[in-house]
Amino acid sequence: MSFRSQDRRTGTDATTVARRIHLDLIDGMGRSIDLTAGFVFDAADPYAVTLTFYTDGPEVTWSFARDLLATGVREPAGTGDVHVWPSVDRDGRPVTVIELQSPGGQALLQAPTSDISAFVTATQSVVPAGEESAHLDLDSLVDALLAV
Repeated sequence: MSFRSQDRRTGTDATTVARRIHLDLIDGMGRSIDLTAGFVFDAADPYAVTLTFYTDGPEVTWSFARDLLATGVREPAGTGDVHVWPSVDRDGRPVTVIELQSPGGQALLQAPTSDISAFVTATQSVVPAGEESAHLDLDSLVDALLAV
């Protein structure tokens, strides 16, 4: 069973949420570098969000748990390669910090909490928190696994 919701304003299917959000990449000296990233949620993969960085070079994409992002705007969350926590920037504005770690390096990012919260809220209007499993197409998943 796949999930489709309908946008009441346009009458179109709304199964994804995509937002471009301004981030600050904090370097080792504490300086910030402006960066734009695309945050995407797709109801076909209801537990995950995808974060794509748009740079002069190739795009870099990370996927991690939507719940991690939702929790991280309120309190520290995450283990392993992705950590998210609330903070304030140098001007005292609320930000959400996202730390990404890989064998190739580490990135410390911050974004306005209001932007991250708005994205999370929009994803939850497509697939409410706690209802993710009802939106999985398990038959297709099993078929794909058996085809390998």
